[in-house]
Amino acid sequence: MNVRGVRTAAVLQTILTVIKTSSLALLIVIESPSADNTGAIREEEAVALRDNRANTADVGGNLPVFVDNAGPFGGVAGVTKTIPTGSLRHVDQNIKTAYSHIYGVSVTKDIAGLLTGSIEYNGSSGRNLYDLSDVNRRGMPLVYEGVGTATTRPNSQYTAFNTRGNRGRSQYHGVVFSADSRQFGDTGLALTSKYTVSNAKDNLSGTFSDADNNGYFNLGYLDPFNPAETSAATTTDEAVVLQLVS
Repeated sequence: MNVRGVRTAAVLQTILTVIKTSSLALLIVIESPSADNTGAIREEEAVALRDNRANTADVGGNLPVFVDNAGPFGGVAGVTKTIPTGSLRHVDQNIKTAYSHIYGVSVTKDIAGLLTGSIEYNGSSGRNLYDLSDVNRRGMPLVYEGVGTATTRPNSQYTAFNTRGNRGRSQYHGVVFSADSRQFGDTGLALTSKYTVSNAKDNLSGTFSDADNNGYFNLGYLDPFNPAETSAATTTDEAVVLQLVS
Protein backbone atom coordinates (compact mmCIF):
# COMPACT_ATOMS: atom_id res chain seq x y z
CA MET A 1 0.00 0.00 0.00
CA ASN A 2 1.42 3.43 -0.90
CA VAL A 3 1.74 6.37 1.49
CA ARG A 4 -1.59 7.84 0.35
CA GLY A 5 -3.35 4.54 0.96
CA VAL A 6 -1.88 4.28 4.47
CA ARG A 7 -2.94 7.83 5.33
CA THR A 8 -6.46 7.27 4.00
CA ALA A 9 -6.78 4.05 6.01
CA ALA A 10 -5.68 5.93 9.13
CA VAL A 11 -8.34 8.59 8.48
CA LEU A 12 -11.07 5.96 8.17
CA GLN A 13 -9.94 4.26 11.38
CA THR A 14 -10.01 7.60 13.23
CA ILE A 15 -13.54 8.30 11.99
CA LEU A 16 -14.81 4.90 13.08
CA THR A 17 -13.29 5.51 16.53
CA VAL A 18 -15.03 8.89 16.81
CA ILE A 19 -18.37 7.36 15.82
CA LYS A 20 -18.12 4.84 18.66
CA THR A 21 -16.62 7.01 21.42
CA SER A 22 -17.51 10.67 20.87
CA SER A 23 -20.37 13.06 20.21
CA LEU A 24 -18.25 15.59 18.31
CA ALA A 25 -18.09 16.27 14.58
CA LEU A 26 -14.78 15.52 12.88
CA LEU A 27 -13.24 16.89 9.68
CA ILE A 28 -9.93 15.71 8.24
CA VAL A 29 -8.41 17.09 5.04
CA ILE A 30 -5.41 15.63 3.21
CA GLU A 31 -4.05 17.69 0.29
CA SER A 32 -1.03 16.73 -1.82
CA PRO A 33 0.41 18.92 -4.61
CA SER A 34 1.41 17.31 -7.90
CA ALA A 35 5.09 16.78 -8.71
CA ASP A 36 5.17 19.74 -11.11
CA ASN A 37 3.14 21.99 -8.74
CA THR A 38 0.49 22.59 -11.41
CA GLY A 39 -2.24 20.65 -9.64
CA ALA A 40 -3.29 18.93 -6.43
CA ILE A 41 -5.19 15.96 -5.06
CA ARG A 42 -7.46 16.70 -2.09
CA GLU A 43 -9.11 14.08 0.15
CA GLU A 44 -11.72 14.86 2.79
CA GLU A 45 -13.35 12.79 5.52
CA ALA A 46 -15.97 14.03 7.97
CA VAL A 47 -18.47 12.66 10.46
CA ALA A 48 -21.46 14.62 11.78
CA LEU A 49 -23.35 13.11 14.72
CA ARG A 50 -27.01 14.02 15.11
CA ASP A 51 -28.43 14.49 18.59
CA ASN A 52 -31.55 12.59 19.62
CA ARG A 53 -33.73 14.97 21.55
CA ALA A 54 -37.27 13.73 21.43
CA ASN A 55 -39.81 16.52 21.72
CA THR A 56 -43.08 16.24 23.60
CA ALA A 57 -44.89 15.03 20.47
CA ASP A 58 -42.64 11.94 20.37
CA VAL A 59 -43.81 10.69 23.76
CA GLY A 60 -47.43 11.72 23.82
CA GLY A 61 -47.37 15.50 24.04
CA ASN A 62 -48.33 17.67 27.01
CA LEU A 63 -50.58 16.21 29.69
CA PRO A 64 -54.03 17.82 30.07
CA VAL A 65 -54.93 19.72 33.26
CA PHE A 66 -58.24 18.87 34.98
CA VAL A 67 -60.06 21.03 37.52
CA ASP A 68 -61.90 18.05 39.05
CA ASN A 69 -59.77 16.05 41.53
CA ALA A 70 -60.98 12.85 39.88
CA GLY A 71 -59.67 14.02 36.53
CA PRO A 72 -61.45 12.69 33.43
CA PHE A 73 -63.33 10.15 35.58
CA GLY A 74 -65.07 12.75 37.72
CA GLY A 75 -68.86 12.82 37.43
CA VAL A 76 -72.09 11.39 38.85
CA ALA A 77 -71.67 8.40 41.18
CA GLY A 78 -72.58 5.13 39.51
CA VAL A 79 -72.13 6.51 35.99
CA THR A 80 -69.35 4.77 34.05
CA LYS A 81 -67.26 6.28 31.29
CA THR A 82 -65.82 4.24 28.47
CA ILE A 83 -62.19 4.99 27.70
CA PRO A 84 -61.93 5.47 23.93
CA THR A 85 -59.36 3.59 21.88
CA GLY A 86 -56.13 5.59 22.03
CA SER A 87 -52.76 5.65 20.35
CA LEU A 88 -49.46 4.69 21.94
CA ARG A 89 -46.10 6.49 21.73
CA HIS A 90 -42.86 4.66 22.23
CA VAL A 91 -39.17 5.59 22.02
CA ASP A 92 -37.00 2.57 21.23
CA GLN A 93 -35.01 1.78 24.36
CA ASN A 94 -32.11 0.66 22.15
CA ILE A 95 -32.08 3.79 19.98
CA LYS A 96 -28.65 4.75 18.64
CA THR A 97 -27.05 8.05 17.70
CA ALA A 98 -27.66 8.97 14.06
CA TYR A 99 -24.68 10.06 12.01
CA SER A 100 -23.63 11.07 8.50
CA HIS A 101 -20.30 9.96 7.07
CA ILE A 102 -19.13 12.54 4.52
CA TYR A 103 -16.20 11.93 2.19
CA GLY A 104 -14.71 13.25 -1.02
CA VAL A 105 -11.70 13.50 -3.26
CA SER A 106 -10.79 16.01 -5.97
CA VAL A 107 -8.10 16.40 -8.61
CA THR A 108 -7.15 19.91 -9.79
CA LYS A 109 -4.92 20.77 -12.77
CA ASP A 110 -3.68 24.09 -14.13
CA ILE A 111 -4.17 24.30 -17.90
CA ALA A 112 -2.51 26.90 -20.16
CA GLY A 113 -1.87 29.29 -17.29
CA LEU A 114 -5.28 31.00 -17.28
CA LEU A 115 -7.54 27.93 -16.98
CA THR A 116 -7.92 25.52 -14.08
CA GLY A 117 -9.82 22.26 -14.43
CA SER A 118 -10.94 19.88 -11.71
CA ILE A 119 -12.89 16.68 -11.13
CA GLU A 120 -14.43 16.23 -7.70
CA TYR A 121 -16.28 13.34 -6.09
CA ASN A 122 -18.48 13.85 -3.01
CA GLY A 123 -20.33 11.21 -1.06
CA SER A 124 -22.44 10.98 2.08
CA SER A 125 -23.75 7.96 3.96
CA GLY A 126 -26.46 8.59 6.55
CA ARG A 127 -26.88 5.73 8.99
CA ASN A 128 -29.10 5.09 12.02
CA LEU A 129 -31.24 8.08 11.00
CA TYR A 130 -34.21 8.81 13.23
CA ASP A 131 -37.61 7.64 12.07
CA LEU A 132 -41.20 7.16 13.19
CA SER A 133 -43.23 4.09 12.30
CA ASP A 134 -46.65 2.71 13.19
CA VAL A 135 -46.35 -1.02 13.91
CA ASN A 136 -50.10 -1.27 14.54
CA ARG A 137 -51.21 -0.13 11.10
CA ARG A 138 -54.55 -1.02 9.59
CA GLY A 139 -54.51 -3.99 7.26
CA MET A 140 -51.29 -5.56 8.55
CA PRO A 141 -53.00 -8.82 9.71
CA LEU A 142 -54.55 -9.15 6.26
CA VAL A 143 -51.21 -8.60 4.50
CA TYR A 144 -49.04 -10.84 6.68
CA GLU A 145 -51.49 -13.44 8.04
CA GLY A 146 -54.38 -13.39 5.59
CA VAL A 147 -56.94 -12.63 8.30
CA GLY A 148 -59.18 -9.65 9.03
CA THR A 149 -59.95 -6.78 6.69
CA ALA A 150 -58.20 -3.73 5.32
CA THR A 151 -59.10 -1.82 8.50
CA THR A 152 -58.11 -4.50 11.05
CA ARG A 153 -55.16 -3.67 13.29
CA PRO A 154 -52.76 -6.23 14.83
CA ASN A 155 -53.87 -5.06 18.30
CA SER A 156 -57.48 -3.87 18.26
CA GLN A 157 -57.22 -2.30 21.73
CA TYR A 158 -55.28 0.65 20.31
CA THR A 159 -55.12 2.78 17.21
CA ALA A 160 -51.63 3.84 16.08
CA PHE A 161 -48.55 2.56 17.89
CA ASN A 162 -45.94 5.12 16.87
CA THR A 163 -42.37 4.06 17.60
CA ARG A 164 -39.41 6.43 17.44
CA GLY A 165 -36.37 4.50 16.22
CA ASN A 166 -33.42 4.83 13.87
CA ARG A 167 -33.88 2.59 10.84
CA GLY A 168 -33.53 5.49 8.42
CA ARG A 169 -30.76 5.42 5.80
CA SER A 170 -29.55 7.79 3.10
CA GLN A 171 -26.88 7.66 0.42
CA TYR A 172 -25.47 10.38 -1.86
CA HIS A 173 -22.95 10.18 -4.71
CA GLY A 174 -21.97 13.15 -6.85
CA VAL A 175 -19.30 14.04 -9.40
CA VAL A 176 -18.51 17.68 -10.24
CA PHE A 177 -16.63 18.75 -13.37
CA SER A 178 -15.28 22.31 -13.04
CA ALA A 179 -13.47 24.79 -15.26
CA ASP A 180 -12.29 28.15 -13.92
CA SER A 181 -11.02 30.82 -16.27
CA ARG A 182 -9.22 33.77 -14.71
CA GLN A 183 -9.75 35.74 -17.92
CA PHE A 184 -12.51 34.95 -20.42
CA GLY A 185 -11.16 35.98 -23.82
CA ASP A 186 -10.47 39.71 -24.02
CA THR A 187 -13.47 40.68 -21.90
CA GLY A 188 -11.58 40.95 -18.62
CA LEU A 189 -14.19 38.71 -16.98
CA ALA A 190 -13.53 35.58 -14.95
CA LEU A 191 -15.76 32.57 -15.64
CA THR A 192 -16.51 29.60 -13.40
CA SER A 193 -18.48 26.64 -14.74
CA LYS A 194 -19.56 23.54 -12.83
CA TYR A 195 -21.42 20.48 -14.13
CA THR A 196 -22.72 18.10 -11.45
CA VAL A 197 -24.05 14.57 -11.91
CA SER A 198 -25.43 13.08 -8.71
CA ASN A 199 -27.77 10.57 -7.15
CA ALA A 200 -29.42 10.80 -3.71
CA LYS A 201 -31.53 8.06 -2.13
CA ASP A 202 -33.15 7.42 1.23
CA ASN A 203 -35.93 5.35 2.71
CA LEU A 204 -37.65 8.18 4.58
CA SER A 205 -37.42 11.79 3.36
CA GLY A 206 -40.03 12.98 5.88
CA THR A 207 -41.16 11.52 9.19
CA PHE A 208 -44.74 12.71 9.47
CA SER A 209 -47.68 12.97 7.07
CA ASP A 210 -46.15 15.65 4.84
CA ALA A 211 -45.16 16.17 1.23
CA ASP A 212 -41.59 15.04 1.94
CA ASN A 213 -42.78 11.65 3.11
CA ASN A 214 -43.99 8.70 1.03
CA GLY A 215 -47.28 10.50 0.49
CA TYR A 216 -49.31 13.35 1.92
CA PHE A 217 -51.39 11.02 4.10
CA ASN A 218 -48.82 8.45 5.25
CA LEU A 219 -47.00 8.40 8.58
CA GLY A 220 -43.50 6.95 8.41
CA TYR A 221 -42.79 3.93 6.23
CA LEU A 222 -45.29 2.37 3.86
CA ASP A 223 -44.45 -0.92 5.58
CA PRO A 224 -43.10 -0.54 9.15
CA PHE A 225 -41.72 -4.10 9.01
CA ASN A 226 -39.77 -3.51 5.80
CA PRO A 227 -38.14 -0.03 5.80
CA ALA A 228 -36.10 -0.85 2.68
CA GLU A 229 -39.30 -1.04 0.61
CA THR A 230 -39.51 2.75 0.47
CA SER A 231 -35.90 3.26 -0.65
CA ALA A 232 -36.00 5.69 -3.58
CA ALA A 233 -34.77 9.07 -4.78
CA THR A 234 -34.96 11.73 -2.08
CA THR A 235 -37.27 14.71 -2.40
CA THR A 236 -34.20 16.93 -2.81
CA ASP A 237 -32.49 14.80 -5.47
CA GLU A 238 -31.17 16.80 -8.43
CA ALA A 239 -29.56 14.42 -10.92
CA VAL A 240 -27.94 17.06 -13.15
CA VAL A 241 -26.98 20.64 -12.28
CA LEU A 242 -25.16 23.17 -14.48
CA GLN A 243 -23.75 26.38 -12.98
CA LEU A 244 -22.15 29.30 -14.77
CA VAL A 245 -20.78 32.24 -12.76
CA SER A 246 -18.90 35.21 -14.14
